[in-house]
Amino acid sequence: MAEPDRTPSSKQRDATVREELPASFPTTAPATPEPAGRDDRGDVTIREAEIPRYKVKERGPTPEPQSAKDLISLLSVSGLRTPAEVSALIASLSPEDFKMSVDLLAGALVDRKQLTDYQVRKLLSGEGHRLVFQDFAIETTLGEGGIAKVYLARSRKTGQMVALKVVPPNDPRFDREVRAVAKLSHPNVVAVIDRGAGAAGDFLAMEWVEGPDLAKYVEGKGGKLSIAEGLDLLLQAARGVAHLHEHRIIHRDLKPQNFVRAPDGTLKLIDLGLARFDNRPSSFSGGENLTAEGSMLGTPSYMAPEQIKNASTADYRSDIYSLGCMLHYLVTGDRPFARFNPMETIEMQLMEAPPKLRSLRSDTPAGVDALFARMMSKDPKGRPQTMDEVIAALEELLKAAPSASAGPATSLSSGGAMAPLLIFAMGVAVLAGAVIWYFTR
Repeated sequence: MAEPDRTPSSKQRDATVREELPASFPTTAPATPEPAGRDDRGDVTIREAEIPRYKVKERGPTPEPQSAKDLISLLSVSGLRTPAEVSALIASLSPEDFKMSVDLLAGALVDRKQLTDYQVRKLLSGEGHRLVFQDFAIETTLGEGGIAKVYLARSRKTGQMVALKVVPPNDPRFDREVRAVAKLSHPNVVAVIDRGAGAAGDFLAMEWVEGPDLAKYVEGKGGKLSIAEGLDLLLQAARGVAHLHEHRIIHRDLKPQNFVRAPDGTLKLIDLGLARFDNRPSSFSGGENLTAEGSMLGTPSYMAPEQIKNASTADYRSDIYSLGCMLHYLVTGDRPFARFNPMETIEMQLMEAPPKLRSLRSDTPAGVDALFARMMSKDPKGRPQTMDEVIAALEELLKAAPSASAGPATSLSSGGAMAPLLIFAMGVAVLAGAVIWYFTR
């Protein structure tokens, strides 16, 4: 029986949430760190130089299939399909199918949705062993970050689709973060399902969220959102981040690309790759601090000034600044300091005052503009001091905002301007009718 199409309709961004891995795995000497990546809008995501890349000792590759029978056998040998699934697949094939070349049969199985293109390419190249991580079979690739790769995978036990993040074994940042994320449970933070190890490294299975990241969602809505919808999404983001803060986790890389909007409208935070633990004693920190003194990491267009100067001293108010940058993006479609040169962006974050929202969008309520200005204060003391304070302010602003379904306030104001014209047109029509009646009676 053919399986349903597993190919995602939209690409989920790289997720960096982690859970505790009690076991240790052997590694070789770390190699040179991978260069920083560039996101969709020209920002360099700055990651710490001391985060190593490890060469992974892999199991021997699976043999490259030479015939149709070899390909079917390889599905079971690699663990990509259970014996029962392989039997069902064989029953669905005709004698003519087995006479095909391995390439033609592989293409036919992709057309019938019984394998994905990614799976076939790995199987034919002798890399079938890279497709299975314990109980999870990889369907396709989703994204790649500094040292991590994220795949869409299927649980072989339940059939549930998950986002599977794979990193080289024994990454100290991974180990520390998984201890924290395992404790998190919130509607606006992606859920952790399982963790373990496979042929290509350690993995973390996370809730798969079908939907666009927030940057792509805004682009799909015409480049900017209504004030009400922008406030609603920011409120959801703030609630998810507040849950992190309750557990003494500072995110340090909040941006639209790290949130996914589910079909029901729920916004979920999917990336905690640069999170830092509060230095105060807690069950999470354990006295660990992997951020070098004076280092800088994050995404320049969303980084607070103090985080640019020294990422190790970023606190909860740094996340508030980043959400202020997100608010600007949601209602204007652009970053507050939009430069493709990261150093120019960093200089503006440090030195220039943010623009007033009302100067960019005239229908911005004064209260929204005032909250934005506070969140974007260069001095952390000038910002709201807690995420709960931000949440309370957003809730009050939403009460007074027009309904998101009504569209931007500019549409409402243009409709109001049309009313006198309609009245005038009706008057002309009545007068014309009277004249015609007079001359034809």
